[in-house]
Amino acid sequence: MRRRIVSVLLVVFLVVLTVVLLKVLPLAAPAAQGGNYDPAVWGKEFPLEYKSYLKNFEMAPSPTGFGGNEQIQKSVKEPELLANFKGMPFSIDYAYRRGHPYALTDLKESKRVNKQTLGGCMTCKSADLIDIYKDMGDGYAKTPLTELMPRMSHSITCANCHEEKTMKLRVVVPAFLQALERRKIDIKKASRQDMRAYVCGQCHSTYFIEPQGKRVVFPWDKGLSPEEMYSFYQTKPFGFEQDWVHPVSKVKALKARHPDYETWSTGDPRAFRGHLRRLPHAPYEGRG
Repeated sequence: MRRRIVSVLLVVFLVVLTVVLLKVLPLAAPAAQGGNYDPAVWGKEFPLEYKSYLKNFEMAPSPTGFGGNEQIQKSVKEPELLANFKGMPFSIDYAYRRGHPYALTDLKESKRVNKQTLGGCMTCKSADLIDIYKDMGDGYAKTPLTELMPRMSHSITCANCHEEKTMKLRVVVPAFLQALERRKIDIKKASRQDMRAYVCGQCHSTYFIEPQGKRVVFPWDKGLSPEEMYSFYQTKPFGFEQDWVHPVSKVKALKARHPDYETWSTGDPRAFRGHLRRLPHAPYEGRG
């Protein structure tokens, strides 16, 4: 009995000591400090995480025939998309999404991008958004994309989700932060579990483009379910009425963009139990 008590106390002591040390000696990526967003530089301090990041470069077809990370036009498998999105850019180019390292390359090569394309389109394509937004504020969104391209040299990297000095999770997408603010949600009070969802949700969400300021806006003011978001759209938020008018039906239409976070938040039982569907470095691995 006495030995068991000593063992329990020792375990408690080690746990407390670990927590204290983590607070006193936070993780950091010294080589990345100073605005270096190159994941290879961060990888010098975090080789295992960097190795998992590199898996995003691997190209393979989906075993189901849908999705996957090969750059294939969705209309090859789903020809009805050409009719559904007739009259808007997604009828020109709508390829399956590739991994994070390809985000910036795919933006530059997209047939949807032209000389009239504005800066809001790079919001979730580059870690350089951090510095661009710091310099330009919301004005970056209505700046011609061609003017911002020279400032973008990194795709989605560690910096999109981690602070350089502490490795704490962070959100850098203005639209996500603004959506939380409108909903009176203080991100400073978010739990670690909340932040693990937020860093994914800042990009894996649907949005619309504000007609005047051209900001990226998340339609969450009334909630994240389809019904709540549609109800919000009916208020013509920020002057927005539709993504386009379909040339055949003449109907004002909305384009749902990858509403992954909304679907998980409102339709996945694991979300209500406080579990995450996946993590950026999934699957979670224990080493040592």
